[in-house]
Amino acid sequence: MGCFSWIPCIGGQAAKDARAQKQARAGLQDIVKGYRQIAKLDLPAGAASVLADVRRNIIGLEKILRDAKMPKPRQWLLPLPQEQTDWEAVFPKGGFLLRRQMCMASFGDEDWAVGCLFISDFGIAFDSGPIVGQSAAATFETGFLPWQDLPSLSKSQAGKAKAVVTATVAGGRKFSKLCLQLSIQGDEEWLLEFWKLRMASGKAHVDEGGDESWSVPDMDEGVRVPPPSMKIRLMSPSANRDKVEPEAPPTNFTTQLEDDNRGERLHRTGSILVARRKTVQQKVDRRWTENLSSGFAGTPTAETPSNAPTSCQKLEDMSQEMVGKALEDDECLVRFITETLKSSEISPMPWAKSRMVDSTLVRKITFMMKLPDDVPRVVKRLISLPESSSVTMLYRLRNDSNGVVLTYQTCTHDVTFGENFRVQETLVFAPLGNGGTELKRFAEVVWVAPLPWTMGSIRTYIEDKAKSDGAKSVCKLVDIIKEIGGK
Repeated sequence: MGCFSWIPCIGGQAAKDARAQKQARAGLQDIVKGYRQIAKLDLPAGAASVLADVRRNIIGLEKILRDAKMPKPRQWLLPLPQEQTDWEAVFPKGGFLLRRQMCMASFGDEDWAVGCLFISDFGIAFDSGPIVGQSAAATFETGFLPWQDLPSLSKSQAGKAKAVVTATVAGGRKFSKLCLQLSIQGDEEWLLEFWKLRMASGKAHVDEGGDESWSVPDMDEGVRVPPPSMKIRLMSPSANRDKVEPEAPPTNFTTQLEDDNRGERLHRTGSILVARRKTVQQKVDRRWTENLSSGFAGTPTAETPSNAPTSCQKLEDMSQEMVGKALEDDECLVRFITETLKSSEISPMPWAKSRMVDSTLVRKITFMMKLPDDVPRVVKRLISLPESSSVTMLYRLRNDSNGVVLTYQTCTHDVTFGENFRVQETLVFAPLGNGGTELKRFAEVVWVAPLPWTMGSIRTYIEDKAKSDGAKSVCKLVDIIKEIGGK
């Protein structure tokens, strides 16, 4: 068939491109081999035209594969073994978990929430995570949405803003529209193509054991759904371990491997899925808004946290009126981002009234930020960091008789494991009797998805860095508030 004549000499090419061409050639050879085997058979009427179509498609595929490249190594998007167990506990009919990643979502308005998008062979689910003692409005979660309940999926993009995938939702739910802003460029296309594949498949196949299963193509990082008979092996203690070797494994590692229940006793970074699993085990209502773990937070509600503040200072010359006036000015936070975070390509949305949380304003700002160069050597040895990263910040503002409360979440998208966490800070300006205010700052790192246990040093660095950098920038924000609010 003249296949593979396009494979160039590898001299001077990057090793990754050479491996991609080699893999493409091997795969195409298998297809051609299968085609020739079938063509030798005595086939029924109509087979000739089908085989002709196959031949044409092989030639078309051969041309496409000329530009084949190895996928980017983004293993942090792939669920850890224990997450499949958590997923099945929360959604027993949710299928096999393929991906989970940071995502922004809304029901079609300006109330965006940061959370985790779970993608399985049977459907998707978005969850921002629960907040202790808050109303249902504080949590943004869709429940499990089967692919068949998403009759349409489309992508839109305005200017330099990241693309938004919009889905219409059927099935008699309280919402009929779901907007998703995935943080990694190109993942929108992956989601759209996967959705098309699911819709084209019609119904799932029911195997001999009565379980449904889908055949999922090898896409991007080589994600594929194993047959049901393999799931037990994949989730076993020795399977699917993280490939990153630790510098100094725990001395009791061998003993832990031999223990069937070691997964619950190994240190696990908290995650939304673990919180939901605990709730299901406690047989709480499926809205999951009560009795939840205190280690997780969802949509920022602009309320004073119950825990102790990270820092506190009295601002005798700054009244509540001055603070409210400045923060409600659209330029205040844009100036803060520009002057303190070494940012560029800022794309701000104006303040809008929230529909989810009464008496609050919401806005979203995206920008590019230069990453710090004071990264510890041990962290650099484990991961590689780009010079800059795209960042999304979601703000919620409340101004009432109790004071001014500004809550914001920060997501850094282009760094390794940036999909696993978000930073949440709350600034409370409480009025004082002398006309001034008292500023209390609360900061925490919210883990959307767990880190491998080998990455403990990275977790410590992320949490310490988030708290220290935020403390330094608050002073600059106070200066900007005084300037704008005093006009």
